[in-house]
Amino acid sequence: MNAAFKNSLYLLIVSSLSLFGFSIFFFIVGPVDFVQDSLNLVISSCILAFFFVTSSIINLVNHKKKLEAYDERDNSIISNANIYGFVITMMYVFVFTTSLFIKFRDLEYVSVGYLWFIAYSSIIFSYFSISLLIVVTYLGEKN
Repeated sequence: MNAAFKNSLYLLIVSSLSLFGFSIFFFIVGPVDFVQDSLNLVISSCILAFFFVTSSIINLVNHKKKLEAYDERDNSIISNANIYGFVITMMYVFVFTTSLFIKFRDLEYVSVGYLWFIAYSSIIFSYFSISLLIVVTYLGEKN
């Protein structure tokens, strides 16, 4: 297991847990109640802080390993994963906002809670999609 695969696997686990926890919490509370109670924002901020701090620690710990252990193949895999992960994240935001438009077209407004969710979940989702693509690529090469 090389450094790029290990780093991506750790980031995949952290981003999966964070995205799952953030999504479940948001949709259980609901978009309207989510922004009306400051405790909900504090809890979601703690989930986001867990993600940002943990992913930063993972990247800092593996930074020196990256510089020494990455070869051209690793750089190519990471570069392709970044490109496709960016496109997948754009598709996620587009589908989510389009579905909100369709759902709330007659009301002519969207709850601010949805905007909060789209903003932060897209950041976590980008880490998730890029890490998933890297892990799947490495696992696919073994076969």
